[in-house]
Amino acid sequence: MPGRHLLIHLPDFKPKLVTHVMSEVYDWGMLDLNIPQVHKKTMGENIKVGIVDSGKSEHFETIERTKAAENFSSSEYVQDRLGHSTFCAGVVAAGKNAQGVVGVAPKSELYFAKAMGDSGKGDPAGMVRAVRWLIEQKVDIISISAGLFFNFVPLHTIIKRAYKKNII
Repeated sequence: MPGRHLLIHLPDFKPKLVTHVMSEVYDWGMLDLNIPQVHKKTMGENIKVGIVDSGKSEHFETIERTKAAENFSSSEYVQDRLGHSTFCAGVVAAGKNAQGVVGVAPKSELYFAKAMGDSGKGDPAGMVRAVRWLIEQKVDIISISAGLFFNFVPLHTIIKRAYKKNII
């Protein structure tokens, strides 16, 4: 109703913990892999990384690193609507920019091949098409953060083809 207001009185409280973003963080995995030493020599310049996952990241840290994206899933969207691909892209290319986390290769170029739908499920044939497209893009590295419960020979074959072209 116009003119009526609800007033709620909250008890006084004091925060017990305040968090803030640290300047940069190398987590235990990065330290274990000696990534800080690697970053003294390279930040991944001129390295093309293909990500076969849930779609193109729209996160501000990866947008400028993204060179191409293609959809091989049943989804009508190439964008990552699940979040998994965005996470994977951050592991690879999160910038060294005082946002709290730095990727393995923060200056690498990203190529997204969406093979998983918006629910996270995918068709192995879509994964094959995704890897084939990444080979055509001449990427240096292909990351597939998915698993199958059976041996899908066409996927194994296309991965071997990528390996023969010196794609890891």
